[in-house]
Amino acid sequence: MADPVTWTLIGSAVAGGAATIMQGQAAAAQGRAQEKINEYNAQQAKRQGEARLAAAKIEADRLGRKGAIINAANRAMASKSGISISESPSTLDVLADTAFQFHLDQNYLLNQGMQDYISTINQGSLLRAEGAYAKAQGEQARTMSYIAGGAQIGAGLYPYRNTLFPAGNQTAIKQAGGLSTVANSPQVNDFMRNQWH
Repeated sequence: MADPVTWTLIGSAVAGGAATIMQGQAAAAQGRAQEKINEYNAQQAKRQGEARLAAAKIEADRLGRKGAIINAANRAMASKSGISISESPSTLDVLADTAFQFHLDQNYLLNQGMQDYISTINQGSLLRAEGAYAKAQGEQARTMSYIAGGAQIGAGLYPYRNTLFPAGNQTAIKQAGGLSTVANSPQVNDFMRNQWH
């Protein structure tokens, strides 16, 4: 049996490796959370873009109705004054120019609304990509923590292998193909998969 100091050092090696693995798991969880946050923000950006586009359509329709009212009032005023619209090119030009200006303003509003919509959709796509990247970074950190934690535990336990595995047990391990075979056995892999996911 080993002395208390040896067991303390062994426990410290195991605890250090476990802490490294837990840091990796925390990084993976943080990456998944960041992905969810970014997906929510992307959906919010899309809704905001849709609202801006709808507002632009409403404003363009309002402007179109205003233009029609103004053109009708101008025609009525011209008719009331006794001017024949069809025979007066200047009156006809003014009416056509007014209608065209309202049409340009409507198109400007619709175009601006569409640009806002596209901008927010692109912003949402960027947010989704950032979320996927954060998740991948977290998964990579978790994988690396398994490797680093396992190495840390192995390096910490190696000096005490004779204490942990007396001569009879070492023979059984060698017959099984060494520690790497035991560590990669289906039972150990199942345990690790269930333990850390």
